[in-house]
Amino acid sequence: MQRNGITLQSNRQAFLDLAKAGIQVFPFRLVKRKGKWEKVPYINDWQNRATTDNATTDRQSVEWPDAMAGIPKFRARALP
Repeated sequence: MQRNGITLQSNRQAFLDLAKAGIQVFPFRLVKRKGKWEKVPYINDWQNRATTDNATTDRQSVEWPDAMAGIPKFRARALP
């Protein structure tokens, strides 16, 4: 399914793939305000509610099909 040139199924798959890889995600949308794009989370307290739980990410991707997968904080690990 496509909307505004974005493949919604790809967004859903991104949620599931990132969570499966152990990367916490939260749903957000892009909103243009005063000529500038901003990320607007669909959930409150997104910093603490980002999750890797497959059931939660699947439910969120269905509830907000146009949502993108946000990553609250990514810490690179040093290679051995």
